[in-house]
Amino acid sequence: MEFSKRCPYIGCGETMDDEAASLDRLCSHCGAGITMCAACHAANRLLAGYCRGCGAGLGAEIWPCHPGLRTATFRSSISSIKKARVGFPVHLGRQAIASPLAVSGLLIVSLADGSIDLLSEHTGRRLGRLGVPEEIVVTPAMHAGRLFVAAGRKVYCHDLARYLDQSSDTNGKPVWSCGLGGGSAAHPALVDERTVYLASQDGETTTLHALSQEDGSAIWDDAPRFECGPTAPPLLVNDQIVVISLSGEAFLVNLASGTIEQTFPMRREVEPQVAPFVADNRIILADKRHCVFEIVLNSSDGPSINELHAMRARVTSLAAADDFIVAGHLSGLTLLDRRGHQRWSADDIDPVSVTPIVAGDTVFALDDAGNGLLFNALKSNPVGKVRLFGGEVGPPPLITRTSIAAVSAAGDVVAIEWQ
Repeated sequence: MEFSKRCPYIGCGETMDDEAASLDRLCSHCGAGITMCAACHAANRLLAGYCRGCGAGLGAEIWPCHPGLRTATFRSSISSIKKARVGFPVHLGRQAIASPLAVSGLLIVSLADGSIDLLSEHTGRRLGRLGVPEEIVVTPAMHAGRLFVAAGRKVYCHDLARYLDQSSDTNGKPVWSCGLGGGSAAHPALVDERTVYLASQDGETTTLHALSQEDGSAIWDDAPRFECGPTAPPLLVNDQIVVISLSGEAFLVNLASGTIEQTFPMRREVEPQVAPFVADNRIILADKRHCVFEIVLNSSDGPSINELHAMRARVTSLAAADDFIVAGHLSGLTLLDRRGHQRWSADDIDPVSVTPIVAGDTVFALDDAGNGLLFNALKSNPVGKVRLFGGEVGPPPLITRTSIAAVSAAGDVVAIEWQ
């Protein structure tokens, strides 16, 4: 009997229809989420490490697409956008502040009341629910099947792969949890291959923590502290962490030791409402004078700061790729080349306050009225438009290989197809 062609979940085991399963990412018998092996098309559990049919590695595709977490370039361009997938919108009924994550057909939506809903990207069906005892206001991180959630003064690690494997397990207890000395979690979590990094804030002091993904133990003997007032989200760039104060100082932190290796002034105040964006070794930021500027981290010459473009309106969001920069502002959206020269500006649309998506030579922007707008790099007129939701826009949208997903501030989740 060829078990690899059957549902991988205990309690089901029915024969899978390859074509239907690859499209739906769900077992048609029990409704459990699955992933299909690209090599042999066997059905596997979500977040499985290796295919049970041919043994090929099944590396999970994680799409936070969140500015400043780490360099993430989506190479494919978008030719068209469609209406919401069947099953959406999903009304979760609770406020969403933190950005969602997507992994292997799964949407992970963290809500302000501490619950974490696991939704099928393809059908909107809830595949599970986890939770922590405090509200979630910063974006979690995920690596190797584990979800790291910072809430209040604690960090929780959930083994998401194990939770999804055991469909009868409704507990969803964390594998480990630990306290954050030095205040409450203030910024999105960062991960590399073995460590999760978190910034906490207590008054005018920001503390940067490095914790083992295995058990939550501290990696650094002394966590670096920055007595500089509020900071922008810490950034992973070229195997180092960059901490930028809103008052205009930047700090380079050694990943191995946690020591501050270099401090340099930027001579400008950072716009607090605009998250920085990492593109290769460049950090794109906005200042309070409505200017877009960059920090370039060169290993030989040291950091350099370059002013790129003075905007006519206050900058509200930024995204970047190798060849251009997208700036959302109170008048609409502007496209710049990598040196800051303006290519076009769409000034007749609603403000774009959440980070746009750069995909190949196209841009997807969610305006403050809840409309999804598709632009190409050649002209300022949208080539596609779809209504996602009304009401207040929540965290930035994200893109996967088949969908664009967005969450409203009220907790309505929408996934639209793109080609």
